[in-house]
Amino acid sequence: MPISAQFRRALVTRCILLFGGGLALTGAILYFFLSQPTGTSYGETFRSLASIRQQLLSLSLGIYLLVSLLILVGIAIISLLYSHRIVGPLYRLGVIARAVRNGDLRQQARLRKNDMVTPLADELNAFCAQYRDTISALQEKTEELSQLAATLCASDDAERSRDLRRQLAAQAAEMRLRLDDLKL
Repeated sequence: MPISAQFRRALVTRCILLFGGGLALTGAILYFFLSQPTGTSYGETFRSLASIRQQLLSLSLGIYLLVSLLILVGIAIISLLYSHRIVGPLYRLGVIARAVRNGDLRQQARLRKNDMVTPLADELNAFCAQYRDTISALQEKTEELSQLAATLCASDDAERSRDLRRQLAAQAAEMRLRLDDLKL
């Protein structure tokens, strides 16, 4: 799996911390606004509590809405930042894969240190390197085959041998053309 468990844990932890911070902020705001003296007599205390009840309802609704909005904005920002560590590198790997599909094996996936799909990029780089080596070896063999065929064609052997040598040279030339389509 290209996305590590550590990445998922860090994302969930940050979201939980953001939510917990929002709850703590709500409690602190409520405590600050509602810490009023209740009065010295029973009647004053009762009137104070009735006033606090009205304030508590309107204040708590406002605070909960504000803190919920802040939490949602925070989660959206965290998600956006984390998604760029996944989506951006995947897009770059897609561009590289299309170039490789079109025969350009010189491509190298270079990702940032904290990108989450680095193992996938490493595999793509290894894939390209292996096929570059394979194609280079095939090109060398094709060149050797062409030289051998040219040497055989220059000799004065029987007519049939000459025809076979010419076919060999034509096949080697065809292989070379196909390999030349690939960019190394």
